[in-house]
Amino acid sequence: MKRNRRGFQVPAGGLPAGGRLEVFLAVREDLESWRRTMAAASGQFAADQERQREGGVKDLAKLIYTGTDLMPVYAGFWTARNEALLAHRMGPGEYAYLYGLVYRQVTEPGRSPEGGKDFSPEALAEVLAPCRARLMAAFDADVDPVELIFQGGVE
Repeated sequence: MKRNRRGFQVPAGGLPAGGRLEVFLAVREDLESWRRTMAAASGQFAADQERQREGGVKDLAKLIYTGTDLMPVYAGFWTARNEALLAHRMGPGEYAYLYGLVYRQVTEPGRSPEGGKDFSPEALAEVLAPCRARLMAAFDADVDPVELIFQGGVE
């Protein structure tokens, strides 16, 4: 059996076990307001970064200040995510596995998902089809890099 770096035992065949996508979606939906908060904070930081390129020391100081403002937002998101995982009885390893399985297809089309060597892209698409709209509504490309900090691969 394969395990990801967070100790989650990948299901036989690599596809999610029955009902686990619904649990994953419940966690994702619980985090909606935090994703919006993180996207806004990240957008502000990107705008400040652009302004800093045009300005001098004063703009650099503001950029550093804005960057430090991101940390409490990210920490709040990770805390909320962990609380949602506990509430929905899902471990961080399973969350990381499902996140990669679902969203790597969005950010890196054609890439074989982690642990996905045992199934075809068509088989994955079939499993995801019933909840695809909800899964996509719970994805934010601006927040994706922060989510991936805790992405575990398969060993």
